Amino acid sequence: MKKLIIIFLLLLTFSGSTFAKEENPSPSPTPTPTPVQYVLPYPGLLPGSPLYPIKAARDKIIEFLITDALKKADFYILQADKRLNAGILLSQLGKFDLAEETISKGENYLEMAIGRTKAAKEQNESVDERIVRLHLSALKHQEVIKMLIKEAGGEAKKGLENDLKRAEKIDKEVDTLKPKK
Repeated sequence: MKKLIIIFLLLLTFSGSTFAKEENPSPSPTPTPTPVQYVLPYPGLLPGSPLYPIKAARDKIIEFLITDALKKADFYILQADKRLNAGILLSQLGKFDLAEETISKGENYLEMAIGRTKAAKEQNESVDERIVRLHLSALKHQEVIKMLIKEAGGEAKKGLENDLKRAEKIDKEVDTLKPKK
C-alpha cells in the first residue's frame, strides 16, 4: 500500500511539471500603460446648465478671498480637475466642443497653480506636496485628453490636441520646480 501511495505521489509530481512545460512560448504582450492613480473630483453643475453662472460667480468669490499662495494653488488644482471631469461628462453627452472649451479652462487653472506654487517656493515655503499633486494632476490630464482625442472630431479634436500639448508643457514646468538632487 505504501508503494502505491509513493508511486502515485511521484506520478503527480512529475506529471505536474509536464503540464507546466511550454513548447512554443508566445510572444510577450505589449505592455498597456497603467492608469494614473489620481481621483478626479465631482464637478457639480456642468457648463451649459442654467445655474452654472451662479456656480462660476461663487468660485470667483472664493478665489478672491484666498490669499495664501499654497491654498490658492490647491484651489486652482481643484478647479482644473473639476473642469477635466466636467469635460469627460460633457463628452459622454456628445458635447465635444463644450467639453474641449471646459478642459482648456482647466489647463489655465493648472498654469495658475504652477504660478502660485512658484511664488510659495520663492517665499521658502515647503511646496513638495504641491509639486507631487501638480505632477499627478498633469499626468491625469494628459491621460484623459488622449482618451478624448480618440472620440472627438473636427475642431474639438484640434482643440484637445492643443490642450494635450499644454498639459505636457505644464508637467515639464512642474519638473523644474522639483528640488535639485
